[in-house]
Amino acid sequence: MYTLSSALTTAATVIQHLAPHCDRIDVAGSVRRQAYEVKDLEIVCQPKKIFVKNPALLFDEGKWQVSDDFELALDSISASVEKGQVSGRYMKIILKNGMPIDLFMPQPADYFRQLVIRTGNSDYVHNVIAASWKMKGWCGTENGLRKISECAPKNGTDGKPIWRCTTDHPTLPPVWESEKAFFYWLGLPFTPPECRHINNYVNYRK
Repeated sequence: MYTLSSALTTAATVIQHLAPHCDRIDVAGSVRRQAYEVKDLEIVCQPKKIFVKNPALLFDEGKWQVSDDFELALDSISASVEKGQVSGRYMKIILKNGMPIDLFMPQPADYFRQLVIRTGNSDYVHNVIAASWKMKGWCGTENGLRKISECAPKNGTDGKPIWRCTTDHPTLPPVWESEKAFFYWLGLPFTPPECRHINNYVNYRK
């Protein structure tokens, strides 16, 4: 475990290295909630991407990929990569100072929902946030929120249902421009990160 002070120092170093190569980046998890002790560091970011043409084709066909600068910046602070890759949506990394870091790279349209989820804590997200979008008729999928009526559940390895969309043209949720916009869409008052705990949340609502 790490103290909040040491985790904040490490988070500042990570942000300093990665921010120039991201369109958005935020500290999440227990550090953002200002927990007294921190197990690991959680970062949500949207790395800058560049368009790479396919040299075998005559026309402007190619793909968007994470810039080399982001990968180099990540390498400069990493001792090892335990899981994932920069082209994915999640990486587990051990920093050079030994602190583990969970790096989440969500789709741009889903950024602020993911920031709320990754800020936690898990009980608050499950019982307040996820319960609210379920009441509105939505479920969480690997591609973001989708209408429950357009999805089907499948049991995951942990026994929890994994929702998968059953239509090629699903109804999409709005693109939230901030955490506050996401909270208001759910019909919830915005709750500061340090109050995102079931007991604190009840007291905050009083």
